[in-house]
Amino acid sequence: MVCKNMKIKKYAVVFVSWFLLSFMLLLFGPTELFFGNATQFKFVVWDFLGWQAGLCVIATLVGAGLTCLLPERVRLVVSGIVFAISLAGYIQIMFLNKGLDLLGMNPEGYSVSAGTVVPNLCLWLGILLIVLGMMVFLRGKKEIGEKIIGYLGGILVLVQCVAFISLLLSGNKEAFSRGEDDWHFTGAEQYTVSENENIILLILDYFSNGYLPEELAQYPGATDFLHDFTYYSNADCTYFGTYPSLTHMLTGYEMNPTIPINEWFTQCWSNDKTTNFYEQVHKKGYKVNVYTEDSMLLRGTNEVSMLAGTISNVRDLTVYVEVNTKLLVKTMVKMSCYRFAPYALKSVFYTNMGEYADIVQAKDDQIRHQNYSFKEGLQEKGLTVDKDSNYFIVQHLMGIHEYNNTENGELSEEGTSREETIKGCLTVTECYLDALKEAGVYDNATIIITADHGGQEYPYYQPIFYVKRPNEHHETSPQTTAPISHNDLLATYAVSMNLDADEYGYSIFDFEDGQERERTYWLRAMDSNYPANRCYCEDKEGAENVYRAYRYIGGLEELQKKILSGPDMVIEQKESFY
Repeated sequence: MVCKNMKIKKYAVVFVSWFLLSFMLLLFGPTELFFGNATQFKFVVWDFLGWQAGLCVIATLVGAGLTCLLPERVRLVVSGIVFAISLAGYIQIMFLNKGLDLLGMNPEGYSVSAGTVVPNLCLWLGILLIVLGMMVFLRGKKEIGEKIIGYLGGILVLVQCVAFISLLLSGNKEAFSRGEDDWHFTGAEQYTVSENENIILLILDYFSNGYLPEELAQYPGATDFLHDFTYYSNADCTYFGTYPSLTHMLTGYEMNPTIPINEWFTQCWSNDKTTNFYEQVHKKGYKVNVYTEDSMLLRGTNEVSMLAGTISNVRDLTVYVEVNTKLLVKTMVKMSCYRFAPYALKSVFYTNMGEYADIVQAKDDQIRHQNYSFKEGLQEKGLTVDKDSNYFIVQHLMGIHEYNNTENGELSEEGTSREETIKGCLTVTECYLDALKEAGVYDNATIIITADHGGQEYPYYQPIFYVKRPNEHHETSPQTTAPISHNDLLATYAVSMNLDADEYGYSIFDFEDGQERERTYWLRAMDSNYPANRCYCEDKEGAENVYRAYRYIGGLEELQKKILSGPDMVIEQKESFY
């Protein structure tokens, strides 16, 4: 019995160390990440929890089992390394990740300054050396080092087990079961157009007009297929970020950071100007079909049904979904490692939205948001022509938000350059225009190709903006510096539909080349002069706490001067979207 107890004690630190690391990375980490962002995911906790638990057990048994076979001195060193990594990762998550880049927000991936990387690596190395020193130099002194590590590891395991159980007991019901509300955005008509009138808004996310000179230097003639379109080289997106830009593009309703975000979404769709506009649109026989990957960008956490009657492809239908478990588990582990890893290694685990976009898919009802997926659907299905209704179509594609397209518009698992992704995005756009021509509806359509926003740095602030009106044809694309804005979109739609546009302001067609006009560009930011806020849909600190307004007259150069000189106005956010 004594001998047996000695063996247990001898190997206890091995199993504690391996279980701590496995539990943090494979079970607790993914679970904590899920419950902290549950409303952002389409899956529920039961879709991955059992698999993660199984991986945790397997990793512990394999790692500890192999370590126990090693010579004693080597075993101690390996156990010390495993524990040191676990301890450093715990400290990283708890104290060092403040201001960490949000996954999927930056198409360039994760980046950090050397001034942050070096001290962080020194801390990790320091923890490793201290632990190994305890294991090696205190060996033989009643195994003091092993005992300290064993007890400390046990405490960390206990703390996280309590937190893990607390997450499961306190999580909202939406985290455990799919909602009973069957209202959703259906993709059933994503490849359907009207035989009569089409207003098509193609939104290529994050596509800045500042990318075009770089793109054309590498791919001359990449935009030649847009020869029928007028290119507006001085377009302003009004707001940086898909939130609130996408909703603003469809409603014209100004952002109000001083009220709760869900309240703002409600006001966007219920105010008189918006309701009058869409009433007119529907009276003219238009279907309003909006295709976006995340409907929360249009409604927050309000019920999808709030958009019923306004957006035509919001339907009350039972949807059967499929969960790609392998992709789900892989993605959750990768995101967990991103939080856990030192700054120097975070780029390895940075996860773009496209990597988990296909985890949950609606059977026969999928909205294709990824550039390559949209192209695949177009090639598989072609376009269906509806003889009865007019169509106002909003196709929101991933655009340049992440670099995962080949120049042919196909998926690249390894990732690509920005230039190659842009070329692929343009290829997908050309395929769509060719399909419209083949269907015989290109000439009679008003087509707007733009982005919800550009980048956050010079010279990428402005979005691309191309417009083709019905029966418009040119040898080469006309260009204009007319000072247009996303504020002008609602009136532009109205003019294109032959509606009374007076109450919606000016359309883009009301502005001329070289005309002077004051516009305002809004940027979200985290400002230390203002108190922190909370994320509107999760119990966590918000990523931004203010909006900064920059008023300027002229073009991109004047906007840059204004940004460098400082904002005209700063408004504190009541809540943060992210």
